[in-house]
Amino acid sequence: MRKKFFIIFSAVGLLLVSSIIWSCKKEQTLGNAIFVTGTESTNVTNLVVTQTNNPNATIAVSATSSSILKEDATVTFKDSPELVAEYNKTSPVVVYKPLPTGSYILSAKTALMKAGSNVSEAISMSVTAATSSMIEGPYMMPITITSAIGGDGLPVLQASKTIYIIVTVLNAADKACGLTGNYLSVNTSSNNSNLSAMKAITYEARVKVNSFQAASPYISSVIGVEGAFLLRFGDISLANNRVEVCTGGGNCIGNTVFQTGQWYHIATTYDGTTIRLYVNGVLDNTMAYTGTVNLTNGFSIGYSAGGRMLDGAFNECRLWSRCLSQTELQNNMCSMDPSAPNFEGYWRLNEGYGSVCTDLTGHGHTATAGIPPTWITGLVCQ
Repeated sequence: MRKKFFIIFSAVGLLLVSSIIWSCKKEQTLGNAIFVTGTESTNVTNLVVTQTNNPNATIAVSATSSSILKEDATVTFKDSPELVAEYNKTSPVVVYKPLPTGSYILSAKTALMKAGSNVSEAISMSVTAATSSMIEGPYMMPITITSAIGGDGLPVLQASKTIYIIVTVLNAADKACGLTGNYLSVNTSSNNSNLSAMKAITYEARVKVNSFQAASPYISSVIGVEGAFLLRFGDISLANNRVEVCTGGGNCIGNTVFQTGQWYHIATTYDGTTIRLYVNGVLDNTMAYTGTVNLTNGFSIGYSAGGRMLDGAFNECRLWSRCLSQTELQNNMCSMDPSAPNFEGYWRLNEGYGSVCTDLTGHGHTATAGIPPTWITGLVCQ
């Protein structure tokens, strides 16, 4: 029986992100031309789907003219899986796969842009079927304007004729690791040569806090090593619901005020000169910093300095030996290719049983809870 999928982003909440190299093309003057709507600012958008019996996951695509048309235009679109390999050459971390044949449909190949308007009717791409092997992805399907007939003779703008749709397929019942009075100790004793003198780092974690620490020093630890590079909430001189990166040479303090009971994607990056904090893909603060970082001793999730545990839940915890860009963080909050370069530790934390959490990168940095954690089911990453 074929499984169906449904979209879990609303039109307002649909995350639009720019790719590194393609966004540079947008600085050119559009002039008088026809292009895929939205690509004047970014060539990339996201569609996240999950297995269900509800209607298919669908995303709309239309064309825009840089001027109001005096005559009708017929715009022709096509799916362009052959462009995925070309796109991958511009992506330093993620290697996308074309959506498999038969897993999606286009509602139409042509759309009418009427005289007196500058936006065409929309066509849609729907994900209609998938197999269990598609869960890890990530997938992409470019949609391209191949021609525009009529429309005052305006040409198709080559740099903006394609929209790259990143499709992430998730399990219907994604899971998370609930930790209350508990934490995950990470084994960094094997394959740790990349972690001993780090000049570039990225941490990522999806976190939901049940309650912030109410006793001094008011610290709830997220991920990392105390005294080296630690992402945490609170401090003696900091509100317990604000995040900071604590290093051996100063702390980068975020501006966001976090709420309990709400999921956040929190990330920090270090490129050898600057620490950056991101909340849900948005830059929250920066701090100048230099030096190397040693993460080979005491790396934990939800713990530091003999305690300071976080009362809440985690999933999608990650460690990189490179500084990810904001675009890369935005593109992959819900899942990631474990084989990506410079990926040192990936704990998806969706085992759903037991106390041992696998490092999906294959580096052997297993995360183990002191007591069996509470496994939370039925989540949808948004």
